[in-house]
Amino acid sequence: MVSRCIAEDIPFGVVLIREGQEVGSPALPFEVGTTAQIVSVEKLLQGRMNLIAVGRERFRLLDTSHARPYLVGRVEFAPHVTGERLSMLDAAGSVRRLFTDYLGLVAKLMDAELNTKALPDDAPSLAYTVAATLQVDNDVKQQWLNADSIQAMLQSQADLLPKELARLKLLAQVEHERKRDDDDSRMGSFSKN
Repeated sequence: MVSRCIAEDIPFGVVLIREGQEVGSPALPFEVGTTAQIVSVEKLLQGRMNLIAVGRERFRLLDTSHARPYLVGRVEFAPHVTGERLSMLDAAGSVRRLFTDYLGLVAKLMDAELNTKALPDDAPSLAYTVAATLQVDNDVKQQWLNADSIQAMLQSQADLLPKELARLKLLAQVEHERKRDDDDSRMGSFSKN
């Protein structure tokens, strides 16, 4: 499948498995997925490859077939609707502020710098960027993909981000205390005064 996608410059479909295993017996996928376009290929030894693919278009599975070594489906494209403009812009503003704080904490934990000014300006791109970047369970990401509108996706993200920020703040505090304890133990029996 990957070789065909590369040779013909065509996307492939990505769906989360609802039941079953990726390898072995047939897996039952969720009905909503996304196409992915391969944008970079690094060929490795023994026919292996490192790929970078970018999500493109949301789709709904109409039916599937196991006639090939990989799952094949017939799909209809199902783009998200935007929703009510003012509510969507309000939700996007909240998500932007919260996600900027989230990225700031991630940078602090990684002792790195992240450019939060590069976040997309438009609400759909922001929603998809948050969905792709936020470290949450795949079930949560599937709920966002299933959402009928960008507004609903952004509202769900705005509801979840404060919890994720609280979790990261706790991690940052634990990391700060660990470093302080490491510094104290390096001082040994010497006085801190």
